[in-house]
Amino acid sequence: MAIRDAASLPKGLGELFGLGTTIGVDEGHLIERFVTANDASAFEAIVARHGPMVWGVCRRSLRDPNDAEDAFQATFLILARRAGSIRDRGRLGGWLHGVACRVADRARREASRRPTARADGVASADPDGAEALDRRELADRLHREIDRLPDRYRDPVVLCHLEGCTHEEAAERLGCPVGTVRGRLSRGRERLRDRLSRRGMASAALPPLGVMHVPAALTASTTKAATAVAAGKLATGLASARAVAWLEGVSRAMMTCKLKAIAVKFAVAALAVTTGAGVFALSRGDGEADPPAPRPAAAPAPGPASPPAASARLPRAQDWGGGGQGYELGRDEAEKHSGKSSGCVRSGDAPGPFGTLTQGFRADAYRGKRLRMSAQVKADGVERSAGLWMRVDGKEQTALAFDNMGERPIKGSADWKKVEVVLDVPDAAEEIYFGFLLSGKGRAWVDDIAFEAVGKEVASTGMEVQPMLREGGLTPGLPAVPKNLGFER
Repeated sequence: MAIRDAASLPKGLGELFGLGTTIGVDEGHLIERFVTANDASAFEAIVARHGPMVWGVCRRSLRDPNDAEDAFQATFLILARRAGSIRDRGRLGGWLHGVACRVADRARREASRRPTARADGVASADPDGAEALDRRELADRLHREIDRLPDRYRDPVVLCHLEGCTHEEAAERLGCPVGTVRGRLSRGRERLRDRLSRRGMASAALPPLGVMHVPAALTASTTKAATAVAAGKLATGLASARAVAWLEGVSRAMMTCKLKAIAVKFAVAALAVTTGAGVFALSRGDGEADPPAPRPAAAPAPGPASPPAASARLPRAQDWGGGGQGYELGRDEAEKHSGKSSGCVRSGDAPGPFGTLTQGFRADAYRGKRLRMSAQVKADGVERSAGLWMRVDGKEQTALAFDNMGERPIKGSADWKKVEVVLDVPDAAEEIYFGFLLSGKGRAWVDDIAFEAVGKEVASTGMEVQPMLREGGLTPGLPAVPKNLGFER
């Protein structure tokens, strides 16, 4: 909610915001005051600014008002604990919205395990009725989809649609031109409309998301509990037991997600290096990388001999590159889904992080489209994961879009099955790289790879990653289309 009248603010906040201003003290300064001096008035100002949005998320998503109050407190207690680690403090609204969605989701799961009981001891239906339940589900889905937007689109949506800011106010908070806010807001709404329509939700059916008033007592108790948390004390007695429990649980979950995001970033960077090696091998003309050095012969061990397919070297797969320390790549003529052979990645005794078959082609035919890569895959004793991956690169940045099936990996042993990755290819795309990877010990096969442009009704599997600056230019001699997708040669 935009602060327009400083005189209407709680005691002490008028001076902090400054009379006659619309936005007041910038959020970076407010957080700095709270982090360095545990300034309660600064934190109360943050709650006054973003509390109505957070309260709206909690109240619309949760049936029980007590759950909503606890979720509200937990959201701001997480801010109190993590305020010092927030890098882009000007985008606090979007950050708080995401935290509120996570806390509300945890509260909703716990509430589902506490059925409402009638006087006769029998669990009853939602006392608010089916219509209220539908409204909550719609609001919850809408907030989830807002949270899934990239930051550059989510921030203006949160500020303008959930906090009541004008375009000019949002531009001042975000530190960008008004035209940029309007453009991003339009694109963010379009993405929301697309995602919701794929889930059968018409925009006309969505509940209104007006600004909701936060009870004054809730603001006061939350501020007191936050200053205790910032001082390293327990908030027991100042916040409910559930709010404190959600503070701990959601904080741990957020740290896990952060570590996962870091892992994805390193995976993108590692695949970029491997891709470069594979494409360099392809650019020499024969599509074949240097063969590995021969291994010294080992003394035969007692016991039954290994199956020939497991001990014989894999023949090369034409048009494919790739690599990975401790892995062998190539064609397997003994195991295939169709045709004469399949692609195979298998580990040695001490495999590195991953091994991958890699190929690339120009993005010309797919710019502005949604691209699906599908394939048949099989796994045998996969220790960590196996799966397809695809990455879209631009002229100046890599990883404009990326997915490596990290959230749906193939593990253990599995017979042939079809899997896919789906990415949006932006207008700035120049190159598309793809492949099949194995992480850890085991063997994995891929066959019958196919690419096709699909409609928006097919959901994207793309992961939220930050594009990286590209070192060097585009790869010379990259083909217009992928080749040898069935590993027949």
